[in-house]
Amino acid sequence: MEWFSWVIAIGLGLSAVISPIFTAIINNRYQLSLKKLEMYELAKREALENFIKCASKCFNGKNNAEAYAYYDSVNNLYIYFSNVPKNINNLEHLLGNDFTNELSNIVQDLSNQIKKE
Repeated sequence: MEWFSWVIAIGLGLSAVISPIFTAIINNRYQLSLKKLEMYELAKREALENFIKCASKCFNGKNNAEAYAYYDSVNNLYIYFSNVPKNINNLEHLLGNDFTNELSNIVQDLSNQIKKE
């Protein structure tokens, strides 16, 4: 019967060593997936902020550099957002209150796609 005690002692010893290792591996994978998701949502938010900034600059007066930045920011929206409103293509041709209202609607639609913390 003494050998049975040794088997149990060895089994408990191995599980005491192996269990924390598996726990750490599982926890690290979960933390990595959370961090990736957090970074993706942050990139979405930055893309939306950049679009708002570039659209506002184009509204005030458009030159080639600002137009390039605007189109670049629109293309970044297509990378990060799954449902970009169709009226975003007509935004640059609007003037005055129409531009402001349309930009507000687009930003509301896109900000609903960003997960809040």
